[in-house]
Amino acid sequence: MKVKSEIWWIVGISFIVFILTFFFSPILSYLTGTSQPTCAGGFGDQYGVLNTLFTGLAFVGLIATILLQRKDLELQRKELKRQSDEFSIQNRLFDIQKFENLFFKYIEHVNYLRKDVFIEYDSENQAISDIFKNFRTCLQNIRMALRSPLEELIKYKEEYNERWIAFEKAYFDMIPWAIGFYGMMDYILKSDFLTEKEKNSYIKIVFSITPPQQLNILQIMGTISNREEQNEIEKILERKLFFHSSRNIFIEEKNIHLIKNGMGYGKHWFDAHLSIYAKKK
Repeated sequence: MKVKSEIWWIVGISFIVFILTFFFSPILSYLTGTSQPTCAGGFGDQYGVLNTLFTGLAFVGLIATILLQRKDLELQRKELKRQSDEFSIQNRLFDIQKFENLFFKYIEHVNYLRKDVFIEYDSENQAISDIFKNFRTCLQNIRMALRSPLEELIKYKEEYNERWIAFEKAYFDMIPWAIGFYGMMDYILKSDFLTEKEKNSYIKIVFSITPPQQLNILQIMGTISNREEQNEIEKILERKLFFHSSRNIFIEEKNIHLIKNGMGYGKHWFDAHLSIYAKKK
């Protein structure tokens, strides 16, 4: 039924156009000042003016169509861009959600590793405090060895070794905790979908829930670690002002290397240290 209706519309419009063609003939003769045509050729020539007019109008219509299509395409581009932006935002929100799920699991895991390190101690805080004191004593011994005669140092050999063995044992016990902490920092820093401000906010969360003494120990671990990635992350955290300058802890750069190179000597640390000291002399 719909097709038949359309056919009848076309037939009706065609008939009206046919009738109007003859109706406009006298009007065109009047407007152009010519007599009415007496043959078919003259009748066709009479509509030459209209042909020119309609050709011009068709051209104008073509230009208008192009402009409308151009505007429509521009609207489509804007809509596609809007949809793309929405899709990007949704993807980013999804990435942040995944990131935060793993981020908080990281925090739990690092806390578990810390507690596992100090499980044999009566007080975790006291254990961390003792480790930090042992470190400071070892650092003081190194500085003294670098400026004191060898003869004066030998009488303290047993005491030096005892302090060093205690610190070295704690160092190796704390390696899993340090790996977990710096792994978490690396995860934050390498999440490219986060802005620098967002990365800093997540790092700030970690630092806000970690006591200062623990942060001091973790900075020491990162500075003297044999893992270059931990050294680099520690430096990044210094530049971001989350850690204080390592010079505040180690005093001089060479002390970092002396402590790092002394790891693993145990009860022979004093002799190994003296050989390093002798070379420096």
